[in-house]
Amino acid sequence: MSTPEAIPNDVIPFHLTEEQQCKAIRDRIHMVVNGYRNTVPPTHITKKKYRIRFLPVSLIAACLAVGFSEREIINVHLYFLIAAPVLGYYVFKQVQSGDGFIHVTPGEKFWRNDIISDADILLLSENVHIRDWLNRTLNETHRLTYTLLAEKGYRIEWLVRDERIIYEKKRIRQVINNA
Repeated sequence: MSTPEAIPNDVIPFHLTEEQQCKAIRDRIHMVVNGYRNTVPPTHITKKKYRIRFLPVSLIAACLAVGFSEREIINVHLYFLIAAPVLGYYVFKQVQSGDGFIHVTPGEKFWRNDIISDADILLLSENVHIRDWLNRTLNETHRLTYTLLAEKGYRIEWLVRDERIIYEKKRIRQVINNA
């Protein structure tokens, strides 16, 4: 049986859970990126996208086409007498649900050349895992940007998980070697 003294000095048990560490990383990244984006306007905004919903529009068009294709006037009136309330109810439900017949996707904001300031790098570097990720990222790219941090920052959590796996392997090896 292994005693606590058997754990190597360079391996220290963690005082925070993995989820707490990951949340702290996400919060710090969110604070820095949002602090920048709330003070600096976006460099580009994409256009709104409009898309007509096919099902409701095609249903209405089909009902109208069938109604006008009837030759007898009595059948046309009877058809519209039955179809109008059904279509009216469907249109009412579409509008009430907020779906409507046209789907609008708002324009997306994005920033270019949003290089991280020195003050924010210092703030980010207070976290060991973020500092390690920043160093690794500098080997892969020529500059650090807020966009890169926002889009690829989830990879920092991988470092936390890797560190815990390494710690667990060292602990198991120490137990095996002391057996």
